[in-house]
Amino acid sequence: KTFDNAHRLGIKISHADIIALSHGHYDHTGGLATAISLAHKATLYLHQKALHPKYSLRTGQARPIGMSHLSQLAVLDKDIVGSVIFNDQKTELGDGLTLTGPVPRRTGYEDTGGQFYSDQTGTIIDDLPDDQSLYFECDRGIVVVLGCAHSGVVNILNAVADWTNRSTLYAVIGGMHLLNADAARIEQTLAAFKRYDIQKVVPLHCTGEKATEQLRKILGDRCLFAGAGSRLCF
Repeated sequence: KTFDNAHRLGIKISHADIIALSHGHYDHTGGLATAISLAHKATLYLHQKALHPKYSLRTGQARPIGMSHLSQLAVLDKDIVGSVIFNDQKTELGDGLTLTGPVPRRTGYEDTGGQFYSDQTGTIIDDLPDDQSLYFECDRGIVVVLGCAHSGVVNILNAVADWTNRSTLYAVIGGMHLLNADAARIEQTLAAFKRYDIQKVVPLHCTGEKATEQLRKILGDRCLFAGAGSRLCF
């Protein structure tokens, strides 16, 4: 059942040439072992620290939120045959599709979005250097695809704009990790969307209902809802 949705959409995982990880949290790597076994010819891209221990501290107790042991073993087995690339910088995947690698974090109002740690005692902060996104160019402009935007969605947009030498971006899609964002951060995020004249904003996953509602209220029909099964064509 791991790829039930992909099957319903007619997507054949076994035909994949590339698997790219946004970061090492369990909810972004849960199907990795199965994906690797099905797409055995695919090259896997991830940051080295996606494999490191990860914990969340929300109720006073640390709980593991990193990649499962099964997924870690699948990555290591694949690395043995030379099909894993540990990228720590912007990396071209082919056909104009680029993986950002870590982006410069320069905004003073963005953080990783939660209490994340590298140790079980909750003393070593995990700033998630493994966080990365994708971007590509379509006939209308640059499209940015986020995983969880732990680097900060504005930091990511700023980096992509710099790299592509663009003053405008066409679309931003994915998890923006505004779930716990205060009003000031959401306001500054909206200001960045307007500054880049983004025509399509598609908030998913960890963006949060409150932030999503504010985005839809301010951006109107520029903000799209795309649940499971939605298709966006560029």
